[in-house]
Amino acid sequence: MNLWRTWREGQRFRRLPRLQRRIVFYAEGAADWPHLGPLVDHLVGPLGHHISYLTSEADDPILARERSGVHSFYIGTGVVRTTLFKAIEAEAFVMTMPDLDMMFLRRSSRCAHYFYVFHAIMSTLAVYKNHAFDAYDTVCCVGPHHVEE
Repeated sequence: MNLWRTWREGQRFRRLPRLQRRIVFYAEGAADWPHLGPLVDHLVGPLGHHISYLTSEADDPILARERSGVHSFYIGTGVVRTTLFKAIEAEAFVMTMPDLDMMFLRRSSRCAHYFYVFHAIMSTLAVYKNHAFDAYDTVCCVGPHHVEE
């Protein structure tokens, strides 16, 4: 049943007009909203953009929340997510997940720019694997210590 739901959601995402898929956010779950939410709010509020919000958590509150300019989709953690990541077309892909391109979740050649948003203030040297951010074009730091590292 879960595979069927994620497949339908993936198809629904692919059918969106390109303008609504220009900026894509990916969340592993609801815990990412405090870090991604302010960016989403600013993009769809004052700037008037449409964004797509992909989540791997079936009961992520973003899925039940209707908001103009925000298009949300449950893509799970399996084959639908892996396939979508590899083939996604977007101008910007924003997420809080390190290690992109290191295992099964790969960059798409049809995505112009990948943004990493930290969800912790800890030292990158103490917490993350070597090369955890190499696949990102832009890393949004939370302080000078991240910039220095």
